[in-house]
Amino acid sequence: MKLAKEGKAPGIKYVVHDSLIDDVRDDWGKADSDDMAGKGFYAVYGKHHAVFGYNKGSQLFDIRSSDAKLQKLTLLQIEQTLGKPSSTTKNGDDTIYVYETGKEFQLKFVIPKSTGKVDHISVFSKTGSRNNMAG
Repeated sequence: MKLAKEGKAPGIKYVVHDSLIDDVRDDWGKADSDDMAGKGFYAVYGKHHAVFGYNKGSQLFDIRSSDAKLQKLTLLQIEQTLGKPSSTTKNGDDTIYVYETGKEFQLKFVIPKSTGKVDHISVFSKTGSRNNMAG
């Protein structure tokens, strides 16, 4: 939660709003895949257990981590530490537990019904998916 309040995910040095996808590419090379989805683009770096959402201005608005340490967590463990989520949504068989970290960021835990454990987390900017290049 502390890292998410700063726009960061554990084990990833890039920061939502402050980093560009170009920074990631310079350090980590070409993404395994890079596709448009929702309100932006998503670059997958499987070797690093990371996915970056970025807008047309190349600014990161979503940092996802599927680090093995996170994948051991259950909802009960999360709630014991952080309390009840601010909101919950469904995406197929996944349940997404959303924690507000302040005005700007959300920390999301994505838990598939099949495992009952975290698949990945997302540090998401509520405003960052907009096109900064638009007038």
